[in-house]
Amino acid sequence: LVGGIDMLDSDENGGLREGRMRGFSDIAVLYRTHRQAELLEACLRREGIPYVVAGREDFLAQDNVRSALYFFEALLHPGNAFAMERALHPPGEENGAETFALLAKKYGKKVRSQKPIRLLEEWAKDRRLEEDEGLRKLADMAVLFPDMEAFLDNLVFGTEGEIRRNSGRKFSPDAVTLMTFHGSKGLEFPTVFLHGIRRGLVPLELAGKEGDVEEERRLFYVGMTRAKEELILTTSKMPSAFLAEIDGECVEREAVGKERREDEAVQLSLFDFLT
Repeated sequence: LVGGIDMLDSDENGGLREGRMRGFSDIAVLYRTHRQAELLEACLRREGIPYVVAGREDFLAQDNVRSALYFFEALLHPGNAFAMERALHPPGEENGAETFALLAKKYGKKVRSQKPIRLLEEWAKDRRLEEDEGLRKLADMAVLFPDMEAFLDNLVFGTEGEIRRNSGRKFSPDAVTLMTFHGSKGLEFPTVFLHGIRRGLVPLELAGKEGDVEEERRLFYVGMTRAKEELILTTSKMPSAFLAEIDGECVEREAVGKERREDEAVQLSLFDFLT
């Protein structure tokens, strides 16, 4: 879609696709659950493709992440009794108030002047949490904001589409967007991939729970209608039942990967990409 990741790719692939080339920011990859994003992130990092993950993720509920957020919120707004209480008594610490007082001296003045990415990196080092995965992801979110107050306000008041995590500490304005069907409501992109449209995921099936098929169908429709110009759906050998409900004349199919034979004719696909 973009013609290649680097100049060599562009030379080799630029003439293979009809129509206009896309920028990374023209493309969104949508999925039913946040858990699916882990594989997508690994693939994009391996290929050197910049991305942002939109929406509230599970790591924001981790103790170390919440302790960092409560600490800086308490410094910025001492009158916030809720944040102050949790900053003084973080989970698993007996001397939380003493630790808070020591760190408050260090960060009290620079909390409003330094960028949040720097503050969080230094805080993690002081707490000997440099290897904490949740704090790493939090720092990847912070790189998108100019100051700590703007960052915290976004986490509290931002919509699903406005809460974003960068693919690393280096920000790129031209990046693929990863988000859930639900989080994509109200947004549109020139090209949209719907990832993992297979049995068990779309509609979502949870062990011991009866799902609402009509609500799942509505979410699938939301995802499909985020595409302004191009819609590509990826599935597996166990496709979602929803795919059969789409008029076959509206789609083109292609099998990719190891399943494709060398002599097999290939058409641009909307459904049968293998994931």
